[in-house]
Amino acid sequence: MKKNLLLVLLCFLVIPAFAQVTEVEYSREGYRFSMTHYDKEIVYFNDSLSVSKPIEGRILTSTTGRNMRSFDDEIGLYIYINHPKELMYERSRAFRDSHFVIVDSLFTPLNWELIDSTKQIGNYTCQLATTVCYGRKFYAWYTSEIPLDKGPWKLSGLPGLIIYAYDVDKAYEWKATKITQNVDFDFTVFPSDDKQVTQEEFITIGDELREKMIKKIKAMAAQRGLKGEPNIDTPETIEVTKTRSE
Repeated sequence: MKKNLLLVLLCFLVIPAFAQVTEVEYSREGYRFSMTHYDKEIVYFNDSLSVSKPIEGRILTSTTGRNMRSFDDEIGLYIYINHPKELMYERSRAFRDSHFVIVDSLFTPLNWELIDSTKQIGNYTCQLATTVCYGRKFYAWYTSEIPLDKGPWKLSGLPGLIIYAYDVDKAYEWKATKITQNVDFDFTVFPSDDKQVTQEEFITIGDELREKMIKKIKAMAAQRGLKGEPNIDTPETIEVTKTRSE
């Protein structure tokens, strides 16, 4: 009898990781330097947790017209957020094709300004809001018809689901294309078993790997009798600052 009761209690403890999960698929467009990125992003969330993942095999179209694909391992890239604990884990590359690391940071609430403006997006009546997130100014159209305070990437905290969001330069845009409720998704597998580092450590790792690459290129050039400094661009990131609410 006690074993049966314990089993029932364990079942109830596990349910929150799976129950009432909403899946939102966003199309995403943005430009970075000479390359335009077209990809999709899927966000899974319940009342307290959310996971954002790019769809595997996204296509990157350069200005030269060539198509390239960015492939990840089975885990891939993700942003895992525990909203009540204000804790975020982001799996990302430190530099180009280097190993993956986990970046954890304090996920503080955004300071949203609600704007008296509405418009119809698809089947939803949406309201406009604006905020500054990691140094960029964003606009978001959200709908109170779906009273869920989640959205794409690291944007959240509005009184409704974000249907369309973009930064002031429209370098990054997200458009909800599909919303599915009550899907099966296991949040317990996140965060993955990777080395965890702070944002500052992550930047340092990237800088060290970049310097290592420059030295390697210089050595190869010297062997061939070539002169000059190698040009390795630092890729643009969405985050301009290290703090979410600035």
